[in-house]
Parts: sequence; structure tokens; C-alpha cells
Amino acid sequence: MWQTKCSKIQLFSALLLNLFLLTACNIGSDSDDAIAPDSEPLSSGFQSLNSGDSQRNFYLLLPDGYAAALQQAGAADNNPVPTNIGDRAGWQSATPAPLPLLIAFHGTGGSYQSWVGDNANDLAEVVGDEAIMVFPDALPDGAGVRQWSFLTDDAPDLIFFEDLLMHLAERGLEYDPAKVFVTGHSSGGGFVHDLGCRYGDLIRGIAPSAGARLSGACVGGVGVLMSQGINDVLVPVQVARGTRDFWTKYNALDANLSIAGMVPPCIDHSLLAPGAYDYPVVWCEPVSYTHLRA
Repeated sequence: MWQTKCSKIQLFSALLLNLFLLTACNIGSDSDDAIAPDSEPLSSGFQSLNSGDSQRNFYLLLPDGYAAALQQAGAADNNPVPTNIGDRAGWQSATPAPLPLLIAFHGTGGSYQSWVGDNANDLAEVVGDEAIMVFPDALPDGAGVRQWSFLTDDAPDLIFFEDLLMHLAERGLEYDPAKVFVTGHSSGGGFVHDLGCRYGDLIRGIAPSAGARLSGACVGGVGVLMSQGINDVLVPVQVARGTRDFWTKYNALDANLSIAGMVPPCIDHSLLAPGAYDYPVVWCEPVSYTHLRA
């Protein structure tokens, strides 16, 4: 667990500085196909959609003044983000500087309240108005424990991820489709690794904590920021290091070479300043922490 609130803020600041600074890369193809947004205005709060045979829940957290700015720009009526994942490269925002989209996945047994509420961590506080944030809920398993399901090509939560993006686009959510980021903790961190592999042509960067990669072949490319407690007994650090080594090789870097990251104890395998390399791999391994909570 995190030892102090300061430590949490430092590492999440590293997430922001190392990932949000990434320049947009080519994502998807050129198409104008879009679905008109729902007439109901977007607002922060608990929401739901239908995915597969289930109702899926998520919490949407919009920056202050977002809805008013969107309405003033006319984006909600005239220029929504294309709903099809492959149709976003040619899209232009109606607002001067569309914000990144950050989707955060809780760990086993958690919920969106891991990210918002009285007992939440500091992610929303640190991100502030720098991004639009979405906090999905996993479905309960046979034992009633919320758990992500993503290990097969037709897994419910892979379908949910695509449906969620489509639903937000249909509602007229205005964000930068070339700056989609995902973060998660524990099983949510494992899910994030999988999403980075499967949707590297859509996701710009991933920031898993206390999670390891379980998927197979990857597509596209993503920036990576990993946080892993050295004394984690649930996800051993050796397993997470293996995942780090995979990403450094996949991103044409060397796991044996690094420079100091922007926030100790993080190291940067890109050997360049933040934002200077398209697909950096930043590794954070606090010495005394156990199962890091994102």
C-alpha cells in the first residue's frame, strides 16, 4: 500500500507528466462516419449502458466548465467524435484544445468508488481538469466479487471497452481521440496491459500498477508507465519485471538501460526527456511498498 498521500501524488504526477505529454500519433483510418449525440446533456455522475446481455455501469467525471464549453463550441450538435474505433484519425475537434480521455479500472472486488468518493485514492485529485475521466465497474463473478474478464477474444470486458467508447461518442463526448489513456490496479492493471496490447492502434498510453501482462500478440504501439511494489505478494515483482521487459523490447528499448525518471524512484528506459519519445517505458518500483493501489 502507499505510505503517504505525498507519495501517491508524486507517482500519479509522474503518470501525468510522462503520458499526457505524449504527442498524438496516427490512430485509426480516415473517415467521417459519426453518430449524432443523444439529446440528454452530458454530466458527471454514475451512468450505465447495455453491453452484450448485461447492464454495465461506470462513473463519468467531467472537468469543471466542460459542458458549457462544449455547448458554446457547438461540438455536441455538429462534430462528435466518430463512434467507430477505426474512424478517428481524420476527425477534428470543434474546441481549440480537446482533452485527453483517461479510463481507470479498479482491482478485484473494487468498484468506481476506488477512484471517486470518501475512501478513494488521489487519481481524480491529481488529474483535476487535465482530462476527462471514466471509471467502469466490473461484473460480479460466481462468488459475487467484481472481476474483469478479458482473457479471450470475445471476453465480456473487451466488448464492454468498445461499447463504452461508442456510447460516449454517441453521447457527444468531446475528447482527443489520439490521447486515450488507460490505468488500472491489480487485476485492473492486468486488464490495462491487455488493452494496451489489443488496442495499441487506439490507446496512446497505459499506466498499470501491481498488474502483469497476460495477453498474446500486440498491435500498434503505446507508451507505458508501470508501478510495482517490490514486496508485493499478490503480483510478485519478478513477474511485473518480466512484463516491463516485454514492453521495453516491444517498444524497441533496452531493459538494461535507463535514466532517472521525473519522480523518484521511477526510471525511464527511453533515455530521453518526457514527451521526446513516442513510446517510452517508465518503471516505478518503490522499495518498501506491497500491493500498490493505483
